[in-house]
Amino acid sequence: MLALFSCNKKEEKAGLEIQPDENRLEIIHINLDKFTTFSERSEAVKTSRRNSSILLGSINDDTFGRTSAFLLSQYRLSSDNVEFGNNSQILSAIAYLSISEIVGNSKEELHYKVYKSDFDIDPDSAYYSNIDISNSIGEIVADTSFSIDSFSVMRIPLFKSFGQTILDASSSTLENNDNFLSKFKGLYFTVDTTQTSGGVIWKYDFNSPLSYILLEYTNENSDGTLDTNTFKLQFNEASGRFNQFFHNTASLSSTLGLPSDKVYISGMGGLKAHISLSPILSWRDSSKVMIYKAELLVKAKSSGISSVPEKLLMEVDNMDEDVKFVDDYLPNTSSNYGGDYDAENKTYSMVITRHIQNLINKNQNDSLLWLYPYNQIINPYRVILLNGEDDENFTLRITYSKLY
Repeated sequence: MLALFSCNKKEEKAGLEIQPDENRLEIIHINLDKFTTFSERSEAVKTSRRNSSILLGSINDDTFGRTSAFLLSQYRLSSDNVEFGNNSQILSAIAYLSISEIVGNSKEELHYKVYKSDFDIDPDSAYYSNIDISNSIGEIVADTSFSIDSFSVMRIPLFKSFGQTILDASSSTLENNDNFLSKFKGLYFTVDTTQTSGGVIWKYDFNSPLSYILLEYTNENSDGTLDTNTFKLQFNEASGRFNQFFHNTASLSSTLGLPSDKVYISGMGGLKAHISLSPILSWRDSSKVMIYKAELLVKAKSSGISSVPEKLLMEVDNMDEDVKFVDDYLPNTSSNYGGDYDAENKTYSMVITRHIQNLINKNQNDSLLWLYPYNQIINPYRVILLNGEDDENFTLRITYSKLY
């Protein structure tokens, strides 16, 4: 070993002089860029969740049209066996919602309406973004407008009648949350969707200690004097909640499902992009190959007021309801798939080496793939992917060797 590392002899490839030329592996680099792409509407996504993030708002641009998010959430007693005292009278009822992110024009004012809900939410059940709860909407309890230019807490004044109904609830209703939720089932938050452009979608942390409903009220002492008290109703990890998403993509309807040099992707179960890798199937008829790396590069363009998704996922179009990702993407692991957005070059890069090798080896027959945003349930972002001419094609860069 000392001799090997101390000598200055010119580096040679051991055994190369005795290896026949026909047995040497040549490393080849090639770019493939003739892939068919189109856009399509996504399926409804599961939006019921015990974790914190949930969306509310509406954004609109000339390309993607309008996307809106409404939400329904339970609220719970912060303690059991609640007593509000004698002749309790509401002074104010205010919903505080902790904001974790803003998408769109944060300074734009949106009009909010909140309603009582008669919908029975089971926190352990699955609810999807296209759920129809129109028959479960009760009386309105808030009608207000709000705007903010930094991350903070949204303050929604609720009608006093809402708070008084809780103060007047029976002792059995206020005994525990099971009894309470059988009468007070939740609140349905909506926004005005009629503005012609712009807008904003707020991402809220409903498990934050800053998200709650505060009741301020008076009660009467035995001598007739009044005390002022407060009580919190909680939005927390035990509360069932879900989003409804609405997408008006009329401006793109004539292009959906048809081959196009521009494909459209949006979160919240909006639009997804389809790509056919069928040209790679012709490699099955050639000599056997070893793929060292196969990387799909896609040029991206932003649209309107929304940022682009930070990451794209690739799912196999296997005509099955079960999600099947490309072979290289292993959820919740440190796979080499990538998929992240390169802001400097305005590209996405997805490493799909195993998937391509399995296609060639006939261990995989799924050459049709879908692209959509990572974490799309709480991701309102949008992006246009380019598949036109020259350097704007979907390009599959392959490094390989032929096996003779």
